[in-house]
Amino acid sequence: MTRVFVPATVDDLTHLAQGQTINNQAFAATTEMQAGAGDNIEQAEFAALVFASDESARHGRHRIVVAADAEVDDTQHLGVVLLHQPVSINQVAAVHVGLDGDEDLAWYATQEIDAVLALIVDAGLAAD
Repeated sequence: MTRVFVPATVDDLTHLAQGQTINNQAFAATTEMQAGAGDNIEQAEFAALVFASDESARHGRHRIVVAADAEVDDTQHLGVVLLHQPVSINQVAAVHVGLDGDEDLAWYATQEIDAVLALIVDAGLAAD
């Protein structure tokens, strides 16, 4: 299993909360990234998180990244991996959220996804 960072939208979070899966592009600390980070896995994983955050910002109003453990294959693109299967809530380790495109992502446990969705709706920020 590999820790992956999946760019997501509010709809994706809703799907996960409802027990559905998401099958978006994913990023991870690939062999190439680890080599570039002097084999520092934490630094390479942070870079993958940033890539996923930037990708999420291109697809919605909020920066939302789902961190999960999944089976993957490396690709030729820096940090991009191919998921063997869609990601389910059981694979999710955490969710990172920056509302209104905020680059400073807050960390949320999977048990807090419903609360994050409520926060987005209550703040009138639901439109992606």
